[in-house]
Amino acid sequence: MNLKKYLKTWEGTQTENKWGRIFQGGLIAIVFLLVVQVFSKETIVTIQPFTLTEEAWVTKSNASQSYKEAWGFAFAQLLGNVTPGTVDFVKERITPLLSPSIYQDVIDAIEIQAQQIKNDRVTMRFEPRFVEYEPK
Repeated sequence: MNLKKYLKTWEGTQTENKWGRIFQGGLIAIVFLLVVQVFSKETIVTIQPFTLTEEAWVTKSNASQSYKEAWGFAFAQLLGNVTPGTVDFVKERITPLLSPSIYQDVIDAIEIQAQQIKNDRVTMRFEPRFVEYEPK
């Protein structure tokens, strides 16, 4: 039978509408599943500290081992190599990266050590040799 001729009939139109509704229902179900998937998936944000040497990932409540090691290494280099001239710069760079729960303790410790470094006119030099990761 010729498809064009069949679709011109009333029965052909009804069959076409039936299949159209079935496909539309399937598409609605797929869209619904995709919306559920999008809203239930944790957002993954990739931020790369300058010491990161391999692929890393971060979610709302966790991060990869390589990411944590890279940030630990970056903090160690930043805080370990301080001079009287860079104390304020280091404090300024580190404060936005601190968790609110430890912010005040770290700032107080940096302030005390910064004042000691400025008073004693010393320079600290730190060369990390390895990074050790301790999972929770």
